[in-house]
Amino acid sequence: MKYALGGSNCPFTRAVLSSCIALAQVCFTSESNDMGVLEWIQFCSSRLAPSHFDLLMFLLWGVWKERNTRVWENKSKRVSDVVLETTFTITNVGGGRRNAGEVRWQSPPIGCVKLNIDGAFMLASGSGGIGMVLRDNTGQFLAAKGRPVMGLMSAEHAELLACKEALEFILERSLQPAIVETDSLVIKQQLSHAGVNLSRLGRIYEDLGVLLETLPNVTIVHTRRNANKSAHLVAAKASTTSQNLFYSSVPYFLHDVINHELCNH
Repeated sequence: MKYALGGSNCPFTRAVLSSCIALAQVCFTSESNDMGVLEWIQFCSSRLAPSHFDLLMFLLWGVWKERNTRVWENKSKRVSDVVLETTFTITNVGGGRRNAGEVRWQSPPIGCVKLNIDGAFMLASGSGGIGMVLRDNTGQFLAAKGRPVMGLMSAEHAELLACKEALEFILERSLQPAIVETDSLVIKQQLSHAGVNLSRLGRIYEDLGVLLETLPNVTIVHTRRNANKSAHLVAAKASTTSQNLFYSSVPYFLHDVINHELCNH
């Protein structure tokens, strides 16, 4: 690959593409090191699943945009920023194909707040991030919070920690009545189940049950992934940093999704 496009010889491009394990394993091999641009793209196309090849094309487009920004505007972004913006673009493209079953983010009832939560999990490292976004009944942004987490066993584990942190946040800030919205159907079902959870995550489910007993005006609900974009982006952002995140105003990487949901809720 040639440096002009930002291929396998470009550290920045390699880091962006390596955000997906499948791309890292297929696109960067000794066999592909000396290929030209078109040959390399054909090589990747023949070995990647269609969804992963689509992701590759979007990420390369993101790298090309970043290259132009650096050349013509003398501005630069981090690898994580390019990945996040590309992820949001992919989500929007998919969301453009609206169907009758699609769910949009909905504002909570008057006098109530909604806290969207999500967890990010990377199998290879057992690390990830948790994120939450707080909004009022008019859809106005109130706060967002996230942090990196290590030692995760599964995506469910990350989602559970996000839920626990959200309930603790509500308790500390006296935010009741509140709705906690997650795209994890498993967690919603487990918390609605009266029995004891005997899995390795059972203790965390017990902790959540105790928290919920102290929060009588908090409801946990399930939604579709496309109605939980903001929390997903915060969790993804948190997974790429070593610091806890807190925003009292809308951060740059949430502007588009918050504005879109505000106009369409």
